[in-house]
Amino acid sequence: MADDIFVSVDCETSGPFPGRHALLAVGAVCIVARGDAWEAVGDYYDEWAPPRGAEEDPAATRVHGLDLVRLRAEGTPLPRAADTFAAWVAALVPGRRVFVGYNAAFDWAFVLHAFGAAGVTNPFHHVPLDLKAAIWGLHGGAWRTGSNTEALEHATGRALLERPGLRPHHALDDARAQADLLVRVLEHLGARAGEGR
Repeated sequence: MADDIFVSVDCETSGPFPGRHALLAVGAVCIVARGDAWEAVGDYYDEWAPPRGAEEDPAATRVHGLDLVRLRAEGTPLPRAADTFAAWVAALVPGRRVFVGYNAAFDWAFVLHAFGAAGVTNPFHHVPLDLKAAIWGLHGGAWRTGSNTEALEHATGRALLERPGLRPHHALDDARAQADLLVRVLEHLGARAGEGR
């Protein structure tokens, strides 16, 4: 696991269906092993211009508040945005890059579709890591009930970090919060492995 480079990724989109709806914002935080500890070593954020014809689901817009008209004028066009994001991932420290999301299926689908639509090679290992499933695996609770963050606090015996000024449904802030959760999971797994020695 020490050779893995974990990249916490969060996306904001214009709706739930890649291709039909557009990827609007991407936030990412890189987590690497430093000796026995895990730490964030860099982050990425960009707002992407929705392609012509991309639909907007009003429910999604209410969640993130991004303005498609503004993004069409000011956002980074898809080919350049996908290329820049892939280059940022590729420039990280050596190791296998693992895409991590809290509900990775959603974010992974949009990022993978964007790379494909832009003709950009996917820089991530082919299997994303779903943080929600990892936490569920640690505590073994019911999938649909209870809070995964509360379960993680219970499993590790430590309160999660508070991030003052956290913007709800902002891709970079959410990627940072996910990175905090990932570090907690990795530390807990490392402690459990140490107990078995």
